[in-house]
Amino acid sequence: KSKLNFLLSEPDSSMGSLKPSVWLSISELFTL
Repeated sequence: KSKLNFLLSEPDSSMGSLKPSVWLSISELFTL
């Protein structure tokens, strides 16, 4: 989960093309 948190913390450095909403959806999936 550390990597996921890092990506969520720095979405611009990894994939700025993705929208925040998409990241939220991904985080929810990982949480479940």
